[in-house]
Amino acid sequence: MGVYSDGSVYGLCDGIFLSLPVTCSNGEYSIVSSLNLSPKLEKALMSSKDELLAEKARAMLILD
Repeated sequence: MGVYSDGSVYGLCDGIFLSLPVTCSNGEYSIVSSLNLSPKLEKALMSSKDELLAEKARAMLILD
């Protein structure tokens, strides 16, 4: 599910939205932080993070 990263899991920084494993209950979601990521999945997640941070930086240049 696409959720806001608060920087507390999987080596991600805060301030970006990306797909993370979650559980949902009673209208609330919780990021699942206890998964052991395979090297391939960890690489893909870091690649997504890097792409999103680059997009965010470009957007901020436009807004400044």
